[in-house]
Amino acid sequence: MQIIPAEFEPDPDALLGALGFEPGSDGADDFLAMLREGSKHARPRAAIGAERVEAADPATGRVVIGGIEFQSKLLAKNVAGLEAVWPFFLTCGREAYDWAQSITDPFERFLADEILQSALDAATVAFNRHFEEHIHGGKTGIMNPGSLPDWPIEQQRPLFDLFGAAPGEVGLCLTDAMLMLPNKSGSGIRFASENGFVNCRLCPRATCPNRRAEHDQTMAALAM
Repeated sequence: MQIIPAEFEPDPDALLGALGFEPGSDGADDFLAMLREGSKHARPRAAIGAERVEAADPATGRVVIGGIEFQSKLLAKNVAGLEAVWPFFLTCGREAYDWAQSITDPFERFLADEILQSALDAATVAFNRHFEEHIHGGKTGIMNPGSLPDWPIEQQRPLFDLFGAAPGEVGLCLTDAMLMLPNKSGSGIRFASENGFVNCRLCPRATCPNRRAEHDQTMAALAM
């Protein structure tokens, strides 16, 4: 598992605009001071590995990757016939998360959360750039545990087992509810896919802030 550090160079004007602060206002000045402080702690990272697909049975949903067993008919369909896949995780970094947790004012905690999201975005950019330049330049798909009923959040546990010691090395862990801490983190399996599979096309949740593609009801019906 290779750890990929990310540069954290947030755009202050873009963040101010997204939060609705007028440049030069007291609120904007307070947020920029928080951004400067948060930037001192931000260590966004990504990690990626390459693991062999040892079994993938779309009929039963049994998938074995790197010696670890998963259960998902859709994952089995997506990786059947592939020699290898790329498990990954992304995180804003434990250092920034601990800084945000030290803030007690609710509104300031909300602002800190936006800074953590910006750090996660930086990790995502670094991951995609590294992947496309050094690993695979063709079309790929991604599946994330918990994004679809067929691959529920409980599948985070075997995915973390596949990661080995890498999450702990950067302070990433799972709660008993299978949620990641820091909360501004992501994980999944990336795989070669000629149709560029995207979870979002199968998910009907219209209000999701992280939606990357429109829901496709026909595709959703065919996938399950």
